[in-house]
Amino acid sequence: MCIRDRTNVKLDSFSQEGNLELELEATSLQQDTSSGESQLTNPRLKLETPPGTLWSIKSEIGTVSTGASNRDGLSEQRIELSGNVLISRRTAEDLLIEIRGDNFILFPKRQYGESLSSVTVNSGNNVTTAGKLSIDLFLGEVGLGSGSGKYVETKISELKDW
Repeated sequence: MCIRDRTNVKLDSFSQEGNLELELEATSLQQDTSSGESQLTNPRLKLETPPGTLWSIKSEIGTVSTGASNRDGLSEQRIELSGNVLISRRTAEDLLIEIRGDNFILFPKRQYGESLSSVTVNSGNNVTTAGKLSIDLFLGEVGLGSGSGKYVETKISELKDW
């Protein structure tokens, strides 16, 4: 087994049209060349999908690997993030949406991600908690679900004029 260490890593991937598909930064990267798996410290990802919509994802730890085969029998890259995961993006109305949780798995080629643990979604004055999460990054659709003993709950705070 050969391990390669790198610090202050930045990798970019662009579409044929020149749009940012994926930007990955980390303070350190250790790669096991025999398995192709990479361990990341303080990973930060940016995805522009659809073009003009920027998603930002960061955490304390990450693992990049070629996981099990997908539905079509092809292996696909997966990025597993854990430790204070923060997913954010701005809406067309410039509202900041932030999703926080303990873990998140991203499948970049499918522009899809999920978490099977509790998440908190902050959007304006609304706070929603849920037992699990799925995100279609291209469509901008966030799915929230209940998990073992966890239900989807939304709290709406009203602004008061003083």
